Amino acid sequence: MMKSWIINVLITTGLLLLFANVFTSVEITGIGAALLASAILSVVNAIVKPVIVFFTLPLTIVSLGLFLFIINGFMLYITDVLMGSSFHIATFGMTILLSILLAILHVVIRKTIAKPLLKKK
Repeated sequence: MMKSWIINVLITTGLLLLFANVFTSVEITGIGAALLASAILSVVNAIVKPVIVFFTLPLTIVSLGLFLFIINGFMLYITDVLMGSSFHIATFGMTILLSILLAILHVVIRKTIAKPLLKKK
């Protein structure tokens, strides 16, 4: 379980660094800041996200699940606020775009690259 969490944090760290290099509205001061942001995002997703999903369930159902992208963007925004000046996303629209890209790329990387690392021997 801990190995899986570490791999997820490392994948997210790499993706955040990629986003910082691709998008001018995403700023990360370095690898350490990206690693810390990934760990914070992981904790926020584990603690805060389930509560928000529970309270917004009717809206999520009405939107056929699309509201989850807004919730994921809000999780990135919380991480941005907690990180201070070492991690910054310029607009909330960019946080939603990044949350969509993060979800898609995370699944692709996890299925293609990380899955062999997690197989039990």
